[in-house]
This record gives sequence, C-alpha cells and structure tokens, in this order.
Amino acid sequence: MKTNSVTSYSVGLFWFSPEYEEIVEIKGQVSVNPADLTRSKRIDPVGLHAEYDMPRNLPRGRICYSDKTFTIWVGEDCVIDPTQKVRDAFGLSKLEDSLFIVKRHYHLNT
Repeated sequence: MKTNSVTSYSVGLFWFSPEYEEIVEIKGQVSVNPADLTRSKRIDPVGLHAEYDMPRNLPRGRICYSDKTFTIWVGEDCVIDPTQKVRDAFGLSKLEDSLFIVKRHYHLNT
C-alpha cells in the first residue's frame, strides 16, 4: 500500500459545481491516518448533507472508509467518474487506485 509521506487523509461530504467541473464545498471532514488503512475500521463523515446550508440543487456526494476501501457515493444522475476530483479534494491522490470504488444511489440525485 503506497502512502508516501502524507500523515493524514480525510473523508467527508462534498458538493460539485452544477456541471461537475469542480468540488465547490466540503463539510463534515474526518481524518484518516495511514495506520487506519491497515485495519478494517469504518470512518464516516460527520453529519448529513441536509444539516448543511448548501443549495439543494447542486450535485453532491460523500466519501467514507470501510473494510480497507474508500467508497465514493454520488447520485445516479452523476455524469462523470468523480474519483480523481474527490481524491484530490480529500488529499487521497497518492494512494493506490485499488483502494477506491464509486457507488451511485438515488438518494444523492440532484
């Protein structure tokens, strides 16, 4: 598992710009330390999208860590592969590709 010299990563809730060009807001971040990556620990963001005052019409998602995998949840209507944008936003870009999966759910639809 490649972790380089980074001492902490994070998970959280995020919102995309309307056309998915960028991630415009991050909330509920929780740190994930390199030691956590060797355990089957579950790490979820703090809170829910509804608890934050972001507009409801922006595409949104969440990234969490469980069973040695980062899961990126987005709406079924997400028109891009969000992996690289999310990895960059949460300091995860230097980790191996095999640690990430994308799942889509109607609950996160715009």
